[in-house]
Amino acid sequence: MVNAIILLIMAGCAAAQFLKNTFVQSFGTLISALIAAFISLWWFEPLSDIVIKQEMIVDYARVVCFGMLFIIAFAVLQTAAMALTKQKIDLGLMPERIGRIIFGLLLGYVISGVILIGASIASLPADYPYPRFDSSRPDVKNPKKALLNPDGFLSGWFGLISSGSMSGSQSFNVLHAGFIDELFINRIPRNPNLLTDPHGLAMQQKSIWPASEPLKDAEGKAIQSNSNEDVVIVRIGFTGKADTSFYGGQLRVLCKKKDEKPRLGGKAVTVYPIGYIKSGNEVKQFKIGEQVSPEAKQQNNVPSVDFVCYVPKDYEPVAVGLKANAITEAPSMVTAEQAKETSSASQQTAAPQDVNTDGK
Repeated sequence: MVNAIILLIMAGCAAAQFLKNTFVQSFGTLISALIAAFISLWWFEPLSDIVIKQEMIVDYARVVCFGMLFIIAFAVLQTAAMALTKQKIDLGLMPERIGRIIFGLLLGYVISGVILIGASIASLPADYPYPRFDSSRPDVKNPKKALLNPDGFLSGWFGLISSGSMSGSQSFNVLHAGFIDELFINRIPRNPNLLTDPHGLAMQQKSIWPASEPLKDAEGKAIQSNSNEDVVIVRIGFTGKADTSFYGGQLRVLCKKKDEKPRLGGKAVTVYPIGYIKSGNEVKQFKIGEQVSPEAKQQNNVPSVDFVCYVPKDYEPVAVGLKANAITEAPSMVTAEQAKETSSASQQTAAPQDVNTDGK
């Protein structure tokens, strides 16, 4: 169904551009839509945070802000583009016709991507706007894609721009690595609660270290590093009103190559914890679609849980995200021996380094 809608939108835009606009105007409309899509991706999170704080349309704030930003930005840019292209430029009959059709198809492609992303941001069941994952057994390494992958195209290109010279110290490709997958996985629960306390995650110093002692699951099977991945323990603190009950896929650990600067710039990969340490070296495993309710233990007066992750070789966690709106920067990885050192009363404890999404 969604593939037919994409084709219909592309065909409709091609027909409209062919009948109404010139070659130059069609090109201007395409660029306006592309820039408007990037603006909506850049600003919908900080704007929706403001709306949510006012307790307005909380459940729909993110998708409404995303849609309104696109509509307003596109309207302004399109008006400016039309004003600049009033004078007709004749490129010849065939270039005009072919160009209008091509730009119209591309315009429909961009608009389809915006619609798919908007629908994925909304609190809809995970099978909408299309079934990217099998909700019963999601395979994050093999997502299904819509025809021509317009949502992946938009988020991918925006990520490239964000991770480049315009990114500053924070990159969309780090804060939301695998953005489209994140949107779908967050909605795998039947009745997903997509939001939590945006300041509810805390990462203290010496809270990430490679597992040095053999870890075992409930059946006594060893959990150990392999040729491609290391077993890493990530201690995550839950403060304020943060949910300590969530689904496995709603907690993500964002990892980058070691010593790559800036820490939140460039590009990251998403790692999902496989479980948490229940006691001693026993790991309570869970799956992406499984509800998790770990018992937090006090660490420097912060309720914390030690999660176990498979992290790619030569990578380290740089941030942790919970649900759709909580992200905090992670401290540098330490050795297992350093992590076990007794904390003195004067030991520096990192306050929650909430990521400001304004700076993507």
